[in-house]
Amino acid sequence: MLRSLVLPLGALALVALFPMSGATFYVELTTKIMIMAIFALSLDLLVGWTGLVSFGHAAYFGVGAYTLALLTPKAAAAGLWTTPSDLARFAIAVQDSLVGRSNPIISQALAREMLTRQIDNDGLGVFIAGKNKARRFEHSGRNAGFETLLVAYQDVGQGAVIMINIYDTSKLLPQIMSAIAEAYGWESYPRFQPAKAAE
Repeated sequence: MLRSLVLPLGALALVALFPMSGATFYVELTTKIMIMAIFALSLDLLVGWTGLVSFGHAAYFGVGAYTLALLTPKAAAAGLWTTPSDLARFAIAVQDSLVGRSNPIISQALAREMLTRQIDNDGLGVFIAGKNKARRFEHSGRNAGFETLLVAYQDVGQGAVIMINIYDTSKLLPQIMSAIAEAYGWESYPRFQPAKAAE
């Protein structure tokens, strides 16, 4: 009797301890999988075993979908949603304004103010790095399951935006940006150095 309970109790203990693993993305993904599994099991019991047709399941999912669609944009970081193209257009607009090209989004004075070091290497809404022709503005961001990195040079018009849909602990974004910098000859961009393996 006791032996037959070991496996189910062990599986239950693993499921109970899983949220404490700290990997938010995987906890959320597992939660969604479990919700769908409960939905499938209940629908199977109702339709498959009893032969009853149920629209109640669809109603709950429909209400949930509409609620999510209405509330989700407000739950984003600072209520903002963007794409790599949008961020690239923003960076290009700042670069154009700095050199005096006509720009309806950002004036030259505002662009200069944004890229003036305020405290340490902080500009207004961006971080400042490099000197002279290698001076660039950068920003990165992270939400559960997503990461973004923007790098743009002030004077030479170079830059890149990277977005990935994973919570990255492997430092993938700096590796990609370093490869782009090397391929396009970005001046004084720090090259990614992988961590040395423990001996």
